[in-house]
Amino acid sequence: GWDASTKTFTNKDGVLKIDKAEKSTNFDGKPALKVYFTLTNKRKEAQVAQILFLEMARVQQKQENTSNDLRYTMMPVNETGSPQEEDHLNDNINPNGTVSGFYPYVLENETDPIQILFQKDYQTVDKYEITLK
Repeated sequence: GWDASTKTFTNKDGVLKIDKAEKSTNFDGKPALKVYFTLTNKRKEAQVAQILFLEMARVQQKQENTSNDLRYTMMPVNETGSPQEEDHLNDNINPNGTVSGFYPYVLENETDPIQILFQKDYQTVDKYEITLK
């Protein structure tokens, strides 16, 4: 389950620590959110970081009338076309291996709070709310 003191969610598939979340801008200059994480694979076979993250957590923006899942967004690149910062989402995490990276989302607005909904077998079991500054 979720441990608020360490900002860590654990289920049978992995351990997901939310290191921080910060506002940024995406490839198109639109408001974005980068959720920094440390993810450990507890399965018997290697897992792609992005897929394991998505199986363990959904990120939403909670507005007055809706709470919509945020969508993945592309982040800016250097003149060479390589990312300014490596997100590590395409890394294959070996069994009991750990990787740190970030998941970039496009924000619906820059003020409403963010909710990270933690899941076991695609069912929400807990949540962590972040206030945007």
